[in-house]
Amino acid sequence: NGLVGNAKIPTMSRINFGFKAENAAADNVTPTMGKASLTPQRLTGKVVISKQLINQTSEDLERRLRLNISRAIAQAFEMAVLGYGTSPHNGIMYNATGVTDAALSYDTVLALAESIYTGNMRPTFVVDPGAARLLKQKPRLTYGNSAIMADGMVDDEPTFITNSLVAAASGVKGAIACADFSRLHVGTWGDLLDITVDPYTLAGNGEIVLTLNYYCDWAWDAANGTAYAVNKITPAS
Repeated sequence: NGLVGNAKIPTMSRINFGFKAENAAADNVTPTMGKASLTPQRLTGKVVISKQLINQTSEDLERRLRLNISRAIAQAFEMAVLGYGTSPHNGIMYNATGVTDAALSYDTVLALAESIYTGNMRPTFVVDPGAARLLKQKPRLTYGNSAIMADGMVDDEPTFITNSLVAAASGVKGAIACADFSRLHVGTWGDLLDITVDPYTLAGNGEIVLTLNYYCDWAWDAANGTAYAVNKITPAS
């Protein structure tokens, strides 16, 4: 939080030591250095509020506005990170592999987790409501009683359900993603949310204009995992 200019976060590849004979020379295991760059991206929007509404409302309108604005910002940011993202920061679903629901099996889910384990990382699953519905119906094994998604987890790994995960640009539902989110860096600039109150532009209409700007960016310090999309959801018969 509170960044001023562009930020660069140093990254380092994994170091691998090995055993050698008593007088054998040691291998060079110097890690490769890199960086994850953060540059402020502007999330913005306008909200027009009626002065009469402000004067007549019986609720704490400002509190409700703040809550809705916070939710809208969070959702927009989630959709960028979990969906396709904004160049040059591709979202997690940018390179998703499409499979049909018939092809979805416990093994394909395990393959997602394996790709994260291989990098010595811990997988977390993110699914949309349609995928959650399907995974709760699909058994882990042919004659098993346990579903792929049970007790709120996919294959006993941390799992989150969100509407922000989009399987395709066309908005097809049924997306599943897997990544180690501890490798995701999020930066914010300024005082988090900048709100400009304009009581003049639409004064003739009896309205106030709120212009909202939120400056943020994200970057992965490692591969952002793998993901695939279920092209359609068909309930089990």
